Amino acid sequence: AQLSLLTGNAHAALREIQLAISHEEASGAPMHAIDVLLVTQATAHFRAGDIARADQVIDSALARAPVGRAPIWRTVKAFYAAHHAAVNQRADGVPLMRAFFSGLVRLQHFNAMLFAAPELAWLCARALQCDVEPTFVRELIVRRKFTPSENADQHWPWPLQIEALGQFKVMVYGKPIEFDGKAQKKPMEILHLLTALPDANR
Repeated sequence: AQLSLLTGNAHAALREIQLAISHEEASGAPMHAIDVLLVTQATAHFRAGDIARADQVIDSALARAPVGRAPIWRTVKAFYAAHHAAVNQRADGVPLMRAFFSGLVRLQHFNAMLFAAPELAWLCARALQCDVEPTFVRELIVRRKFTPSENADQHWPWPLQIEALGQFKVMVYGKPIEFDGKAQKKPMEILHLLTALPDANR
């Protein structure tokens, strides 16, 4: 089921995870041992576009979860709400994004939504555009090596970014490169000059 989610086949994941849950229940597994499977099932519903069902299943997981895992599952529920609101451009999109990302900040949880990485990358790009927890979100993007989503813009921490209009800046993963010595600044001056040349002269 997890492999199906990673490859984007949510419907196959739903079939496979239901078999796994049925097997665990039939074998007499304790309730708290099934919450991880339920969260995987909820994410499969989310990726299949059934947000209402995803919410129902994540609530079931929360009811079964041990104390230590419950805060993580609450961030999953917050993610579903934030992503759905942001994609649909609802007025509560930004507050819901703040609630989700601030929860990750509190937990210092960088492994959130492993099986919904494309959707999380999209939400990260939107959060940066709305100035939602930008420091944490940039670090999350870099740590997870997210592929830039279709809505990524100048706020995204690109591996290399050059700003030639106004103040000249070269940034690596969103952080400006700074040199102290004069010799070290020379390559930057040459790069600045090259960016100012017309295309035919490069």
